[in-house]
Amino acid sequence: MRGDLARLTGLAPGEVHVENDANAAALGELWLGAARGETNALVLTLGTGIGGGLILGGELFAGEGMAGEVGHLVIDPAGPPCGCGSRGCLETFASATAARRRALAARLPPQAPGDLELLADRAREGSAAEAQLLREVGRDLGRGLGAVVGLLDLELFVFGGGFAAALDTLEAGIREGIAERSYGGRESQVRLVRAALGPRAGWIGAAWLALGGRALSSRAP
Repeated sequence: MRGDLARLTGLAPGEVHVENDANAAALGELWLGAARGETNALVLTLGTGIGGGLILGGELFAGEGMAGEVGHLVIDPAGPPCGCGSRGCLETFASATAARRRALAARLPPQAPGDLELLADRAREGSAAEAQLLREVGRDLGRGLGAVVGLLDLELFVFGGGFAAALDTLEAGIREGIAERSYGGRESQVRLVRAALGPRAGWIGAAWLALGGRALSSRAP
């Protein structure tokens, strides 16, 4: 892909960077957003699926290219089939798509079943059914993040994507799920924050790559 893009743009292959959207968003948030000045964090994109960009030691950590794919952590082997070919992946329980499916099954909210914005608004207004459904979605999300806490001892999780607007209604459940799937009381030290850059995070991260960046210190411009 890099070679094809280089030919199409007339750039040298070394001047072309290819990165997935979640990793680019993570770099954007690390450079100018909610993870600025942080050393370790996981940036999640909650949308059609669940993407993840892993920051370790102030750098994007991609491994051989697949690191940070938190959406495909299996939280229930008997769960729904996932597009990746597995079953019970985190994104089949806690992505915006999954939350909409769960709301439709419960016919919530009754005026417009599956409308996640309305669902969150009703939960904030004190509607018990909507609040409980979002708490359950959050708990499933936390179960996946608990595995990340156990493996990497991360304290900061940054949530982007459209469904991140409902973070306030998901947070209690997320913390319950982390507590359930981790140990040592780590859930009390975990910070859950919304991404600061919104839909701009990906192209801002891509701009950083185009400028030749990869690692960032706490003195990032």
